[in-house]
Amino acid sequence: MCLTDLWKALTAEEVERNYSPAWTCEEALLSRVVFHEWEGNLVDAAALLRGRFFTLREAGDPRSLEEAEDVLAEMTELRADPGDIEELRRLLPARGMELPPVSCPLASGSRVRVLYIGGNETQRAYEEEMRDEFAEQCSGVRLDFYYPGWSSNWNVHLERVRPMIMEADAVVLSRMVRTQFGRAVRATCDSSRPWFACTGTGKQSLKRSIEAAALWAAGKASP
Repeated sequence: MCLTDLWKALTAEEVERNYSPAWTCEEALLSRVVFHEWEGNLVDAAALLRGRFFTLREAGDPRSLEEAEDVLAEMTELRADPGDIEELRRLLPARGMELPPVSCPLASGSRVRVLYIGGNETQRAYEEEMRDEFAEQCSGVRLDFYYPGWSSNWNVHLERVRPMIMEADAVVLSRMVRTQFGRAVRATCDSSRPWFACTGTGKQSLKRSIEAAALWAAGKASP
């Protein structure tokens, strides 16, 4: 039987099970946001994020609502209309009691190492400022960054970043990476050095994800 006949013989369920798109719909949307930002089309980038905000708000679960907050932070960084952002913020449910500042358990005592993987020049521009903020507020956290960009040679990047993963206590993985590279990074992580998703591309989203990973690592290191 030739490959064409074999493909026709597959049931719809088998086709669905064996189908693996290069990008998810979410990854495709986020990539469009980044491309618009690169080209200076901030209005179009903010419009796409606005649509994503409503998708996350409709999902309604705590994680989605947290991501919706990240979307608003990204829209702010894209200089979207402040009035529009405030109107969207009012559509989110009131949040309960805030967690204590992340600087408390990580300001002293704990020594953890967090590796952020993903992004390109946009995310690289946040690195120095984030290092300064963590040094001031969370001196117990050591930060490492790796920016693979959009190179198709994901296996080369994996070989470069693998030793960094092995030395980290936790890994923060951006959604804005090549699909195969992301899968390989997740497979390299394990229960002793887990990966945490960073779904946004703005500074606040990166910082929030790094803080969550650092708190997990500090809790694991505590007796």
